[in-house]
Amino acid sequence: MNILHLKYVIEIAKAGSITKAADNLFMGQPNLSKAVRELEESLGITIFRRTSKGVIPTAKGEQLLKHARSILAQVEEMEALADQKHSERQSFHISIPRSSYVADAFERFVWRLDRRREMQVSILETDGLAAIERVAQGDCNISVIRYQSQYENYYLDYLKDREIVIDPVLSSEYYLLIPARSPLASKEAIAPCDLLRYIEISQGEDNVPYVSQCRKPECTNEQGKQRQLYVYDRMTQLELLSAHIDFYMWSAPVPKRLLEKYNLTQQPCSDSEHSFKDALVYAKGYDFDYLDKLFMDELFQARDELMANITF
Repeated sequence: MNILHLKYVIEIAKAGSITKAADNLFMGQPNLSKAVRELEESLGITIFRRTSKGVIPTAKGEQLLKHARSILAQVEEMEALADQKHSERQSFHISIPRSSYVADAFERFVWRLDRRREMQVSILETDGLAAIERVAQGDCNISVIRYQSQYENYYLDYLKDREIVIDPVLSSEYYLLIPARSPLASKEAIAPCDLLRYIEISQGEDNVPYVSQCRKPECTNEQGKQRQLYVYDRMTQLELLSAHIDFYMWSAPVPKRLLEKYNLTQQPCSDSEHSFKDALVYAKGYDFDYLDKLFMDELFQARDELMANITF
């Protein structure tokens, strides 16, 4: 049993449905059901009774929920007391890549803020170098950056010069994000040359070349026919992909709920050689405060759920 399990059962009781609770927690329903089963097995009780309209707590479950709410309240109070920098104002500012799982982590983080207290919170989706600069200038205490693995040494040297620490979060290859209705979706294997008839949505970050700028198909008869649409807003990218079957995008893994919402699919591509890394960055010598730790808890949880639910 851990604190996260208690948070899960409280949300299920509030929603009255495991499916609704999973949506509220931005996680997969199978993972949430598994967490509940693990908690029930560890305690030797049944927490929820399934009905045609959802779930309701059993008598033992009600007792558990009462204690769980009390425990979580006490944990939050202890964390606040332990943090000498914890003030009346909840102040948190962060820069992140255009990444759905990181945005999900931020949404979960917001749910955990104390709505009774003053808050000043902001988030900016931007490129890696801009995020680093915001940390260097003190606009953010922590940020998340994304860079292609082949440029890692460049980033490490740059961060060292700026006296900024880097901690790994996620390493993965890029996938093709395409409409589920696209002819590409039915292919057993997609090669770079298969993309020449289609229009690429590019995130267009100029400071560090993206995979679309490094990966040029080499079909002799099709040179010069690449088509690109530069879109800098993550949700607009998803909307465009959903609406146009001849669009595609090179993307980091996307949470299942967004694939289903926008009727998209993500596919590997043959000859794929490019990968990326996500990392936390912060100034050398900086001590994480309560809100930093709160966000990081949600970030790593969102990452684990993302990688556990990648499907093709």
